[in-house]
Amino acid sequence: MFSSPASELSGSASDGANPHTRRNDLEVSLPRPGAAVVALKGEHDLTNAVELRSVLEALVADHPMVLVDVTEAQFIDSTVINTLINADGRARAVEHRFILVAGTAPIVATVLRISGLLDYLECAESIEEALTTS
Repeated sequence: MFSSPASELSGSASDGANPHTRRNDLEVSLPRPGAAVVALKGEHDLTNAVELRSVLEALVADHPMVLVDVTEAQFIDSTVINTLINADGRARAVEHRFILVAGTAPIVATVLRISGLLDYLECAESIEEALTTS
């Protein structure tokens, strides 16, 4: 079950249906108990970083494993990088895992590499890989 502000996303993880919600270019799913996946699709920057931060804060607090999947992201900027670093710090503070799924568009891969995020965060090539390494 999502808590606020993630509960503002359309749909509900507790209604017995597929726990899958979508809002703009951010998609949240619960592939198994204790794990949440946030898929970033399209472009992510200052205009939607506040929403991403709110969703990640709620999920990190409630789930021992949070994956951020950027495989379908076309662009991310420094505000998104900062949001991911802060979410990782929150996860570490409560001994939860925060994993970046990083097989992505060349421009996003370049930003991740140049920023050092690939060396800082726990990373996986796919959601399946991340879920099997828990």
